[in-house]
Amino acid sequence: MEISYGTFGDGAAATVFALIKPKDATRLCKIGTTTLYKWCREGKLTPIKFGPRCTRFRLSEVQV
Repeated sequence: MEISYGTFGDGAAATVFALIKPKDATRLCKIGTTTLYKWCREGKLTPIKFGPRCTRFRLSEVQV
């Protein structure tokens, strides 16, 4: 599993979070890709879009 790290905020108040690919999120949740994106539409998961073909998920959100 490849983990990237992102930050939110500036300076000392910045929050660091781990990002994972959709394929890794489906493996951790033991679900299919269709269910993953269904959960996104339902608001259960929040995708982070970096472009039209680049989506990541917060590891902490997927593990809950």
